Amino acid sequence: MIHSVRTALLSLFAALSPFFCMAVTDSTVVISHGKPLDLPMSFAASYGELRHDHFHGGLDFRTGGKTGDPIHSIKDGYVSRISVSTTGYGNGIYITHPDGTMSVYGHLLSFRNDIAERVLQEQYDKRSFSVNILLDPDEFPVKQGDVIGKVGNTGSSAGPHLHMEVRRDDGNTPFNYFRDGYYSVPDTQTPVIQRIAVYAWEDSTGIPVSRRLRMLSGKYSESVISVPAKSYLGIDAIDKMEGTTGRLGVEKYKVLLDGKPLFEFNVGDFNYDIDKYIRSTIATGETGMDFIKTQVDPGNLLAKTKIVATNGGVIELDDYERHKVTVECSDIFGNTARAVLYLRRDDSVKADSPLGENIQTVPMLWYTPNTLVLEGMSVAVPLGALYNNVAFQYGKIADADTTLGFYSPVWQLGDDRLALHTPFTVTIPVGYDEAITDKMLLARVSSDGKLSGAGGNVSDGMLSASVRPGIYCVARDTVAPVIKPAVQNGGKVTGSSFRISASDDLSGIAKYEVLVDGEWTLSSLKNNSITVYLSEDRLRRGRHGVEVTVTDAVGNSAVTSFEIVW
Repeated sequence: MIHSVRTALLSLFAALSPFFCMAVTDSTVVISHGKPLDLPMSFAASYGELRHDHFHGGLDFRTGGKTGDPIHSIKDGYVSRISVSTTGYGNGIYITHPDGTMSVYGHLLSFRNDIAERVLQEQYDKRSFSVNILLDPDEFPVKQGDVIGKVGNTGSSAGPHLHMEVRRDDGNTPFNYFRDGYYSVPDTQTPVIQRIAVYAWEDSTGIPVSRRLRMLSGKYSESVISVPAKSYLGIDAIDKMEGTTGRLGVEKYKVLLDGKPLFEFNVGDFNYDIDKYIRSTIATGETGMDFIKTQVDPGNLLAKTKIVATNGGVIELDDYERHKVTVECSDIFGNTARAVLYLRRDDSVKADSPLGENIQTVPMLWYTPNTLVLEGMSVAVPLGALYNNVAFQYGKIADADTTLGFYSPVWQLGDDRLALHTPFTVTIPVGYDEAITDKMLLARVSSDGKLSGAGGNVSDGMLSASVRPGIYCVARDTVAPVIKPAVQNGGKVTGSSFRISASDDLSGIAKYEVLVDGEWTLSSLKNNSITVYLSEDRLRRGRHGVEVTVTDAVGNSAVTSFEIVW
């Protein structure tokens, strides 16, 4: 009887609130977490959503396109870390909780006043806008519901929202707290299978090659697709949910061949140590699209925990009959979308693609280091960089031509379909004339011949840089950055900040510094714009001299001085 009453009470508590969940002990029911925002729940992105080279580690809470709403700690705990950067989470707060979890809040507009003061002091102590502060438990204890900051759009954010993660006690394992019942919102909508790509596959030589044959959308089963003896699929799907227009992530992908399981990928919870293996799980070379591919690479560690595949996820047909392929995509609530297509073997369909002019291939094995030497240049692909054996593409695109900025031959190294876990290293001889080589770097060459810096260092007459597939040459940057103060009206500044334009034509800005009346002043650089922050606690009102120094990656510097009136 007592057990029945207790069970009924627990059910009642769970039904009453969509905003919190209960932790159950032997004798008590304890509210364990609350909402981070005082807004109706709507999501712009979900846990596990594909982001080209990683999984999305939390939920993105929509805020109606505005900043400034208060953000609350979802549980008791203490602020254990504060991070500030122009990229990533921007202004971020990490709160450690007694239950062994950590909640992470990203892209904040601002911190709570006492936290903001601690951050500002650290920035001036380190003379750096970007800081990473680790805190003791007694510095900023918080209770559930305490305000910790305001919603913003800082860091790598495309619009105002709150990114919130909950991680397990190692701090490296974000989990799907939505699936774990932290919050309850209705979801009866099925995912949408937007596109299915069909790829030819050939691996009889031990060096597999593939080619995309068809891109399908809408009505997938209207025709029979001709494929070689071996093929695989790429699946582009999103999830939908009531109350949001967000294109959310799918939880499970499943493919059946003639009703028998061929491939299944469950996102589940992931660890940041292995989430980069998503590069091996998506079909590369599909601009703007993330296709989960059924073919499984031997070097893909996600295959050990999240993928179940027959025949390595490859569709192998030993006859010339029509075969039915069923694709299923499900969200965390079990809402499932299905698509059916039909394949038939046709031996005239080939997997290899024609190579461009002057392009050759060399076999590289995924389980060993690989090196390619060309006219004194070397390409070193380290162990662990490849997920599968590949036919590495390379070739000379153009000869050296200093009038075009090419201080070496122009080389294609790899192709855009090559998935890499880590970059490879290019080493090119450049000579020993220090008057020239200290301004040299590796540059990426676009299809119209424009150069963009790819980095690198010169030592003992050799230029080395770590890069990913592309077209490259040695370039020389002797032009200093350009600085343009944006203040007008006689230098009058009316707010608490002002901006300065700063750009570099090739190697990119490596460092910058702003002095006001000869004193280091907090500033940040993003998108070729330096924002300088003024505070009455550190600067009196009136006329002030400003000096800005900007240095690019090869040491060219520019200095500009001007006055402001604040």
